[in-house]
Amino acid sequence: MKNIRGQSTVEYILLLAVSMLLMLAVLRSPLFSRFLGGNSDYFATLRSIMTYTYQYGNYVKKNEQGIHPLYDPGRHVVSKKGYGE
Repeated sequence: MKNIRGQSTVEYILLLAVSMLLMLAVLRSPLFSRFLGGNSDYFATLRSIMTYTYQYGNYVKKNEQGIHPLYDPGRHVVSKKGYGE
């Protein structure tokens, strides 16, 4: 036990290497790729929700006729004459 000064450094390097190998094993697993991979179901759902929310302002699906449920045609004011007439 003459030269134990670098033992903790070596232990930390080995611990880091083992933890990195475990992390890579999990990240490259097919189960993880299916859940959080590039073309996963999670991100496809998230992409569709964000696209819909960006377009309509909130996440409410249209009904069967293609009309947004908050649309009320009696609420909008329209001039009988066109603008500029």
